[in-house]
Amino acid sequence: MLGWQGLAEKTDRVLGEMPSSTLVFCDNYGQAGANNFFTRGRVKAQGFDGDYGAWLDRVTPYRHLVL
Repeated sequence: MLGWQGLAEKTDRVLGEMPSSTLVFCDNYGQAGANNFFTRGRVKAQGFDGDYGAWLDRVTPYRHLVL
């Protein structure tokens, strides 16, 4: 898959400008996995695709969303 690392770098850069109460929500399993892998834990991306739907953090109150 080409572009996953670039996607993660852009997400990481945008998230650096956002408050800590920001949720990164991805369209699919690949996007969420790429963001979580290539940012080395700095981004905790979520989504409804695959197992991410079961792992969705429903406790933390988020005030901002990066989609």
